[in-house]
Amino acid sequence: MLIIMVKYKWVALSNTTLGDLMASINGTIIYMLGFESGMFAAPNTAAIMNSVSTENRGISSSMVATVRNDAQTASMGIFFTIVILALSINLPHYFNIALASAHASVLSSALDSTPPTATISSAFLSYNLMGTILGTLPKSLVSQQSSTIIGTLESNT
Repeated sequence: MLIIMVKYKWVALSNTTLGDLMASINGTIIYMLGFESGMFAAPNTAAIMNSVSTENRGISSSMVATVRNDAQTASMGIFFTIVILALSINLPHYFNIALASAHASVLSSALDSTPPTATISSAFLSYNLMGTILGTLPKSLVSQQSSTIIGTLESNT
């Protein structure tokens, strides 16, 4: 289980700006995660199926699949609840730090209202959230910033 946790952490921390190399590494890691999950699930399912009588194996198999699917769904719900709560608490603070370091503190009020679900979705879809947010702001507010600052905010680094 520790190996699986380390690999999930690698997938979460990997930087997609390295292009094809990272895509192939991520593909390999995802393959290994599936392989290891199969290596864990197959013996457990066999042990469950061997512990019930032959006439009850269909019911047992459906119960195993149902419980496994419910557990995966619940764990994803718990995980994303924790992530969204952490982002809703910490994201405005880190936006303010990043904007202050980019000398664009005037934009912090606009970014404080950014929902954490939008940032998660943009991260998963490699979508430029900052470019969209800056596009919705009044032109007078954005034009006060230099093109270097806007370029820094919109970059995917």
